Amino acid sequence: MNCAFAYNDDEIKSQFIQGVLSQKLRIKCLESSHKPLSDLLKIARTMDLAKAQAESMSRDQHGSHEHVDKIQ
Repeated sequence: MNCAFAYNDDEIKSQFIQGVLSQKLRIKCLESSHKPLSDLLKIARTMDLAKAQAESMSRDQHGSHEHVDKIQ
């Protein structure tokens, strides 16, 4: 008995896009749906890193403003 599943990139890409929690990332993936799965994963990683970096920058800015407010 051969139980081979036909999970090609298109099926996996579809499942990946459906499972994405970020609406922004889902839209980006849908816009790039013609690209291979590996490219969509790179897009997801890049957006995740950019979000983390932006949040870090925001915390740094917020922290410096609190410090200035305390001095005044």
